[in-house]
Amino acid sequence: MTAITKEQIINCLKDVYDPEIGINVVDLGLIYEIEMKKGAILVKMVLTSPSCPLPEVVISRVKKAIIELDGVDFVTVQIEINQRWSPDMMTQEGRRMLDNIQ
Repeated sequence: MTAITKEQIINCLKDVYDPEIGINVVDLGLIYEIEMKKGAILVKMVLTSPSCPLPEVVISRVKKAIIELDGVDFVTVQIEINQRWSPDMMTQEGRRMLDNIQ
């Protein structure tokens, strides 16, 4: 079994885009924490809004991206309802992408 790294997980999540905003979940700053234990991955994340109309879509896409990595057997995505998203959580690349959209 290949040991998976957080960097590999983050890199694969850069291909998972928020369906409403069109920016990936990493650069939007939605990924709050990643825990790894022997092939089991727990991703704690926030949504851009508590009333996000498509949470299942985002969760499904995150799970699908990670489970395809070698060495991953199980993925859990936990939405952190007590953690609020703000534009300050975006990476510089995310801000640049948002500027290009507007």
